[in-house]
Amino acid sequence: MALPLFPVYLASEGFVPPATGTYYLVAKDGIYMRVERLHGSALVRVKEIPFLAPANTTGNFALPKISALVMAQAKTFFNAVFDRYRSESYLTLLYSKKLESYRLWCPKQTVSYGSVNYDRTDTVPVEDRDYIGNDGDGWQMVGTIHSHCDFSAFHSGTDEADESTFDGVHLTFGHVNSDKFSIASSIVFNNNRSKLEPSDVALGIVGDSEEEVVEEYDSKVRGIPVKKSFTRMEYYFRLELNESELGELAGFRDTLLKDWIDKVEPRITRADSWVPSSTSKTSSDINENWEDITKGQGWLYGRKWRYGEDNSWGIQEWDGD
Repeated sequence: MALPLFPVYLASEGFVPPATGTYYLVAKDGIYMRVERLHGSALVRVKEIPFLAPANTTGNFALPKISALVMAQAKTFFNAVFDRYRSESYLTLLYSKKLESYRLWCPKQTVSYGSVNYDRTDTVPVEDRDYIGNDGDGWQMVGTIHSHCDFSAFHSGTDEADESTFDGVHLTFGHVNSDKFSIASSIVFNNNRSKLEPSDVALGIVGDSEEEVVEEYDSKVRGIPVKKSFTRMEYYFRLELNESELGELAGFRDTLLKDWIDKVEPRITRADSWVPSSTSKTSSDINENWEDITKGQGWLYGRKWRYGEDNSWGIQEWDGD
């Protein structure tokens, strides 16, 4: 039996809805249906208009693909920050419509193994910005790229919250300390996110391998602690650059990379002052005893740290012994 088709009206300014009959009204605050019963009538809020087809909400990436050189510059920066601080890091993606070209901007940022906070006021200088009617080769912010250290690339809840008001393309690099890395990409419009294949967004990204990964997590069954696990596939990629791009990347390493690294600060300071913020222990105390990483440090659970000659930044795997 086919559903009856009722009229659909828009609650535009000055519109007076019919006083009788069954219909749908699309208003500022949602969709309503006028229903009539023996005892009277009312506009009732509904979730959908069932006889209409659903809309395709998948986002479309319309810009040219990001160059392999820009992707390699981002990967090189992320790897350098990880080598120095064992931390995440962040870059803003810019695009010039006139030049049909991308570049990266590195803002001042404070980093840790599980988080990165960047200075949102440290943006491209005004003279480089593109305004309506400006014929210059200005640059507009069109997305973000950030790293996930030596673990999987994905868009975390924090990432989604940060990017909810930033329309554009957003990429996350994982396993940045390896030639083969993981990467996740998505595009956002008005806090609506669509996943994209990395190769649909950027050049030079080549599938390398895939691996079955088993992950464990703590849970409770009728109040009893148990360990559960699930299996997923991890997909790895690598970057392919031509000879010219390799030459430009070498120049980037010798020049701009140092300036970017200088804008990065760790959440935990080095050497004698490198102690948990909730304690007053000295570095010598830390050398003698392992210390738990607190939730507020922003580091992943299951890791412990110390300061020492063989591990100046102190990040080590710890098995509880």
